[in-house]
Amino acid sequence: MISDNWSDRPEVLQNLFNPAFAGLLLVEAAIAHGDAGLDFPLMYLILPLVLPRAIRKSLPRDVRTSLPAWTHDHGDLVIIFPRLVVDLRRFTAEAIIFANNAGRLRIAAGGRIVALGAAAKAPRLPEDRFGEIGDCISRARFVGKWFARAGGTPNVFAVLGIRP
Repeated sequence: MISDNWSDRPEVLQNLFNPAFAGLLLVEAAIAHGDAGLDFPLMYLILPLVLPRAIRKSLPRDVRTSLPAWTHDHGDLVIIFPRLVVDLRRFTAEAIIFANNAGRLRIAAGGRIVALGAAAKAPRLPEDRFGEIGDCISRARFVGKWFARAGGTPNVFAVLGIRP
């Protein structure tokens, strides 16, 4: 079990699931989704699609590839996806709270998440020798656009094998 105390968490978890970084990914997805906002439950699908390298690298390059087409072609990844959502829900919740407290996200009427402010410029950091940070930001933006075209939250959940 993962401790509530931040300093008790393993360093790899502190780095990968840093609420500021995870919150940035959620904000970028919400901005890309559009001004109407992103349904709150969809927020819990972003980190599991963006953070694991195998899933992130398998995502299509263009939103013209539909979510059902992608799931058909990547059934092996879709099988593990519901478990990832459960495993990452705590980190998603922390990221939502962090981004809300930082004034970057707001929960609007109807449970939609609205991003406040403009998209961030993806930094090219010396520590990001392999481009992972920029790739995660780019893919979060893609997922936001993809979800906007996917036909609604119930459809996204059904196609990804998620039951609320």
